[in-house]
Amino acid sequence: MRLSMRLLLQAHPCIRHSTVWRCTRGGLLSAGKGPLSTCLFSRPFSTATQTEASGDGPSLQEETGGTAAQTPQLNLAAEEALSQLSSTLKVNKANQKPKQLSKKDLRKLEGSAKRYRLMGGRPEFHNIDRNKNDRIIEPTDRFRVRITSSKNNCWINVQNCSRDYRIVMTSHGGNVGIRGAAKQLPASAYRIAQNIARKCRRLGITHADCIFRRVTKVDQCLQAFQAHGLTITSLVHAPHLPKGSINKPRKRRRV
Repeated sequence: MRLSMRLLLQAHPCIRHSTVWRCTRGGLLSAGKGPLSTCLFSRPFSTATQTEASGDGPSLQEETGGTAAQTPQLNLAAEEALSQLSSTLKVNKANQKPKQLSKKDLRKLEGSAKRYRLMGGRPEFHNIDRNKNDRIIEPTDRFRVRITSSKNNCWINVQNCSRDYRIVMTSHGGNVGIRGAAKQLPASAYRIAQNIARKCRRLGITHADCIFRRVTKVDQCLQAFQAHGLTITSLVHAPHLPKGSINKPRKRRRV
């Protein structure tokens, strides 16, 4: 789109030779205080045009014998630039149109239907940061799966240990289309881990370490990893340690 506008500005002689022009809501304005269509003439933007715009010299109607201004004509380069601009806008608008799914497809969809509609035909991992080689992962990278579970939900993050432990992907109950009280069930934790294992397989991640804080729902996650091809090389339990001295007596209860 920027290239088309640049070609239009370079091809049009009035804008190419002018020194003052700006972009407003009504279009491009020249020094003559008119939109772009009023200054599309075959002659360049010269001093005579500036005097006409300021009102010091003869007007356009006086030069043409009192007749109205002729229909502006664009050269070939400007017309081509405008056609490229319109085609680009049409393609972008078509890509932004959400995909419609039937009820049968919605029942078979593994994941969030809203997220699928919002993808708009883009690749699956379009929002993951890439390295200097334009890759998401390298064959030598090490990965770690962090499981954060509670009574109400389960969150799983995949971290790239070779790139400052940055998060590659994440999954939770809402991410896989589970709503409300169903997030508390063990089947929800299995589905979340299944989503992570499948994504890792599509990215080429086959081995990863695992670290968790609470033991809740970890068993279901490990079963899903093993069933879908993600091998856990090490398992680390890292609970939160209590603050302060363990020998310090409890404070007196105040009523």
